Amino acid sequence: TTHLCLNTLRNRRNRVRLLDERGSVGEAPAPPTAETRLSAQELLAALPDPLAQVAVHYYFDEMTHEEIAEIVGVSRRHVGNLLQQIQERMQARA
Repeated sequence: TTHLCLNTLRNRRNRVRLLDERGSVGEAPAPPTAETRLSAQELLAALPDPLAQVAVHYYFDEMTHEEIAEIVGVSRRHVGNLLQQIQERMQARA
């Protein structure tokens, strides 16, 4: 648990540093519309719990495969497989 907390703090500092180095790229993204939020909620509700959890960590929390794997308790490769399943389901809904 201690290592996870330290890694989280370290990763947060690295993200801030990288964003500062890159500088601002255009404007900040527009907040999601009510329609976008509803679509995301519907998609998450249709996913099994493990897939929904990975989707939230990856797409909303912007976590890496390694961070997700550590939290969920699976391998980094398995996280990639789960993300592939999520994308396939999203494409099937479109």
